[in-house]
Amino acid sequence: MSGTSNLSYRTAPARDQAANPMPHSPEEANGLHQSSTSPASAPASTPTGEEQITYVYSPSTQRGISSFSGFLPRLIRLDKIPFAEEVQQLQADVDRATADIEALRPDVIRLQEQYRKHVLSLNLLEDKALQERDRLDALKDQLKTQRELHEQALVASVYYQETLQMKTTEMYADIEHLVDNAVRERSRVDVAEEQARVVERALEALARRREAQAKLNSEAREELDLWRGECNKLRAESDDLRVRIAVLEAQAKVAQSPDKGGYACCIQ
Repeated sequence: MSGTSNLSYRTAPARDQAANPMPHSPEEANGLHQSSTSPASAPASTPTGEEQITYVYSPSTQRGISSFSGFLPRLIRLDKIPFAEEVQQLQADVDRATADIEALRPDVIRLQEQYRKHVLSLNLLEDKALQERDRLDALKDQLKTQRELHEQALVASVYYQETLQMKTTEMYADIEHLVDNAVRERSRVDVAEEQARVVERALEALARRREAQAKLNSEAREELDLWRGECNKLRAESDDLRVRIAVLEAQAKVAQSPDKGGYACCIQ
């Protein structure tokens, strides 16, 4: 994080610098250092003579401020430097900048803590996003599986419908065949009933003839008994045919009914 402070640096005029050049020799610099600093006012310094100050600014800015604030007391000598006011003003600006930096330190620490919390929050959000993505992938897989199962069920449903349609067609064909058989059996029963009525009429005629001819011979009675036996046999067959026709008609009605129970009963 970087910050700025309102510092106004002023330099001495060119003529003052030309009239009073700064010392360049180590002896002059040491003399100035010895006369301008005191144990009470001199800042704590490292073996190299530079003050070690911790700032929140960039490393280059920290090094510049630290070096300058450590070197500045060596330049201050009010009795030899003409531009002492400018130096004092510059020192005051540096002090104010240092105070501003120190004042900003809690805010920087607070912002750093907020940044750390935001980073933690972002990490948590990223973890949640990953979890949501995994859950979404699982849901996609589940949806794909359900779609495949639905397609399989649809294919099976179509197959079962086609099979049911085929079975229903076969069942209708069987029902029509049974109806045709019933119609044929009914025709045969009608013929047998007609024959029975003819035989009954013949028997009645024979009875009248028997009344008229009381003295029939034994052969005629045997023939009559034979006719009666045949008539009873035909009557029994007729009754049997009536029963079968009734059963076939009932089966045909049940087979033609729309409910599936009728189909099952007809098939059984």
